[in-house]
Amino acid sequence: MNIHNAEEAYVDQARYINEKIKAKTDEEQEAIKYLYGRVKEISEVEQAMLKQGRIPYDEDEEGEHTLAINDEEHLEYEVVKEMNAKYVKVIEFYLETDKKDQVKLARKEIQGTLEIFAKMRMYLDLDFKNWEENPNMKECLKGFEEFVDL
Repeated sequence: MNIHNAEEAYVDQARYINEKIKAKTDEEQEAIKYLYGRVKEISEVEQAMLKQGRIPYDEDEEGEHTLAINDEEHLEYEVVKEMNAKYVKVIEFYLETDKKDQVKLARKEIQGTLEIFAKMRMYLDLDFKNWEENPNMKECLKGFEEFVDL
């Protein structure tokens, strides 16, 4: 870049940034649509099971039935985070022992866990309590007949 092509360089950078923003927005919307679809599907299955009396449930103050499942919050995220740390140690060990084939395998495995970790991080960063403020979440909810309570 110099004074003669500064405007052209600016336009190229602006186009590149806009393409990246659009790609990231599309990726986030696809992930949110998938999540809403899964929540709706699971909710329908749970309601059918509750009607059949197959799952124990609790009744809240308003008389609504809720499933009595106690999961630790963010447990899966912590497990994947720990897996990434272990793979880093494995890679360091194999680098020290000069086993390049094992390093290649471990790098391939850590890549998979890092992709899962990034997707989980994206879901955890979404604010489901203030979903009206997120244009991507509002856009994705248009495809559902009723609001999916997350």
